[in-house]
Amino acid sequence: MTPDESNTLLQVGYFVWYTILGQIIGCIFFGVYIGISVIAIHVLVSKVHRSRPYQIALFMQLCLLVNTIGIFLAYSSEGILQAIVISSTHESTTINLFNNMIAWLMSLNLFIGDTLVIWRAWAIWHGHKWIQHIWIILAVCNAVPMFLALTIWGGPGSAENLRAVLKNSCNVLISLTINILATVAIAYKARMVVISRSKTQRSTNMFEKVHHHGRTQVQKTLWVMVESGAIFCVLQYCMCSLGFQKCSYFAMFVTASVNRSRIPLEGHTPFETYSIIIGPNGYHWDVPITDNSVSPSIESGGVSGAGKTTSRMLAGLLRLDDAYPYPKGNDCEIVLGLG
Repeated sequence: MTPDESNTLLQVGYFVWYTILGQIIGCIFFGVYIGISVIAIHVLVSKVHRSRPYQIALFMQLCLLVNTIGIFLAYSSEGILQAIVISSTHESTTINLFNNMIAWLMSLNLFIGDTLVIWRAWAIWHGHKWIQHIWIILAVCNAVPMFLALTIWGGPGSAENLRAVLKNSCNVLISLTINILATVAIAYKARMVVISRSKTQRSTNMFEKVHHHGRTQVQKTLWVMVESGAIFCVLQYCMCSLGFQKCSYFAMFVTASVNRSRIPLEGHTPFETYSIIIGPNGYHWDVPITDNSVSPSIESGGVSGAGKTTSRMLAGLLRLDDAYPYPKGNDCEIVLGLG
């Protein structure tokens, strides 16, 4: 086994290891979330007189619970479905549809959570119309990039890159910023309530020492909202950091694979096939390197076709020629993996 082949196997091993580790961590956090959700639902249901805010919070909590269960089941079965699709004759569009479903569920979950945070900040600042209007505008600004990333943009090229930026970076950063602003606004309001109550609810003893009374139920509720909002922001920041780290690691893995693929592949190799991914949408096929010619099928931007080429196409960056009904001058990256 050559050093390049050993490095390839090492990279694949790291990738599989981080995938398994991510599944384990996801299961742990899912269990914690289920436990906290059950406790929250029990508290909301146990209220004898449930007003409209309690009913809204209970409905949203139930939606979050059902949606999170769907995300966990879909994310856990993604690898199994991908293995079934690759081993069968089905098209890879099944995986794309499955990934789109997961993206919709995750975005909906994030949208419901952000709506809860903004809604309670809006309710805390009752009586300040202009501040409440600001929260409504922020809620709209939070929802627009999310739904634009999921519905409007798609396809190859710059449109796909713009959709990826909206979905992976802009959307999450806007959500985190709004949650931080809402938590700070609730904390400021809670501090104002504490200061105003401390001035009115205090007494002096015979030695003229001032004694402050304990926190009221309103103050306790406000500080619980502040603490829960802070925890939510910290968890969201951790999610953003892990997401960016994952994207960086995957980019390094892809770059290393493409660089190693520039070596001559006409000779001996331990793999029977290579999976080649072309374009931003991840269209791929398996190329048997034992054959001197293959006929891959390319589908991108509504244009599809088949052509004949040799294993020279495994040499890093390739330029499609007249054999493919694809816009000329487009460089396509290929990624080597286990067949």
